[in-house]
Amino acid sequence: MKQNRKILLFVLNWLIYIGFVQNYIFDHELMTLIPDLLIFYVAFRVSQKKSGAKTSLNKYLGGVLSFAISFLFLFTVLGAIINLMPALSYLWGLRMILRYVLLVWVIYRCFEMKDVKKYKRYMYLAFDINVVVCILEFVAGIRGDWMSGTFSGNGVLMLHALLVMMMSTADFFQGKMRPTRYGIYIACMFMIAILAEIKMMYFLFPLTFYGGYVMNKKFSLMHIVVLVLAFFFLIPAMQFVMRLYYGEKYVTQTFDTEYLREETTHSYNFTEEGFNRGTAIELTDQVILTDPIRKVFGYGLGSGSKSTRFGTKVFRMYGTTMFWNFSTSYCLVELGWVGFYLFAICFLLLMWRYYKVYSKYKDPFIRYWAGVGVVSVGATFLLCWYNDNPYFKFLPMYFFWGVCFAAIEARRKELDNNLTSGVYIIKNA
Repeated sequence: MKQNRKILLFVLNWLIYIGFVQNYIFDHELMTLIPDLLIFYVAFRVSQKKSGAKTSLNKYLGGVLSFAISFLFLFTVLGAIINLMPALSYLWGLRMILRYVLLVWVIYRCFEMKDVKKYKRYMYLAFDINVVVCILEFVAGIRGDWMSGTFSGNGVLMLHALLVMMMSTADFFQGKMRPTRYGIYIACMFMIAILAEIKMMYFLFPLTFYGGYVMNKKFSLMHIVVLVLAFFFLIPAMQFVMRLYYGEKYVTQTFDTEYLREETTHSYNFTEEGFNRGTAIELTDQVILTDPIRKVFGYGLGSGSKSTRFGTKVFRMYGTTMFWNFSTSYCLVELGWVGFYLFAICFLLLMWRYYKVYSKYKDPFIRYWAGVGVVSVGATFLLCWYNDNPYFKFLPMYFFWGVCFAAIEARRKELDNNLTSGVYIIKNA
């Protein structure tokens, strides 16, 4: 088990820092497969051993979610058969989804309390390093979409910052982080948002803050007061900070509803046929899913891949629409409407399971990890609309979900042991 934990922590650091190596030192397409291979390797090793005293992960997932995940995999097989998908192309696509499920499972099986604490330290340290790297990139003239810190792109940079935002907000409201340190984190996150021009962060972070507040404070009318105050004062505050770097026109457009509607519906990437965030679902249904069978089953798992070795004619035919740039259209193309709904239902059920754990236990540590689990799944729906990460590049988030389940189980065992021995001690995260 010790070796498995070391491998998984290596995978975490690989996901965080390999982008810097690819951007500035050496790059090869096989480097992106290393985490997948290690996850499958650890899964094989874990499958050879009994789970010991750990509760089955199915207890936390629940029967309905486990069934939905199983049915989704069976549906991909059926879609591949109907579409006569090449076996290698299907397996290439299957690897993409299977690694997510296996990652959550092996982390749950392998991680102990000390590993959960290591995870938090590594994530906070990585954020500190990325702040420095982003500043250096800015000084070197690298900004906007090209600014990526230690990651392969600013989308993954945003995802990491979002996870740190969730944890630091929960730490702050549980009294485990000083206000000054938390304020520095918030300032650095908005600095990254401004320098890397990640507009989504201006909307995700306030929602994450509010979610953390609700999850870590006893419900009261103050929640409504905070929401109202945030609505009136938060946007002007963000606009003030943005004006320190951007011009008035850019700042005004960022929060203008009419401009945002046009920005998310015009043809993307300067191509006439390009989909966009606000049109991806509608246009995918009209342009790509052109017959009843395709609407139900899509073109098959793996059919939308850009891989030159395992891709199919689907990408060659419709790649210029940019469908692969958004999780919604990517999922629709490969899985059709049935698979699309199953994919969304799995996230909804996952959120519900975290909330069930959050409601059941009063222990601060368990509520911490169940609470950030709820917030993280909620943010995933917005990210599905925003880019392709939740469908194609979401290993950091699934790693996070695995840690959430591992932390909950580790603390539950501590509580059970304390009750058995006649001792009940509340420990902080």
